[in-house]
Amino acid sequence: MIKRMLTNNIGNKLRMLRFMKNLTQKEVADALNMKVATISRIENNIGDHRMTTIKKLVDFYGVTLEELIKS
Repeated sequence: MIKRMLTNNIGNKLRMLRFMKNLTQKEVADALNMKVATISRIENNIGDHRMTTIKKLVDFYGVTLEELIKS
C-alpha cells in the first residue's frame, strides 16, 4: 500500500514537472533516449520502474530524488 502511494506520487510529480517545463512526453523521451511509452507508464503509475530511469528523469528536471518523494 505504501509503495503504491509512493509510486502514484512520483508519477504525478513527474507529470507536473513536465507540464511546468511545457514539454511533451515525446520531447522528454527524445532528450533522454527513452521510449514515449516508458514516460507514459511512469507518469500513469503503471508497473515498477528502475531507479536508474527515475534518476535520469529527476536529473533532467533539475530536482533531487528527495524532492520528488516528499509529499
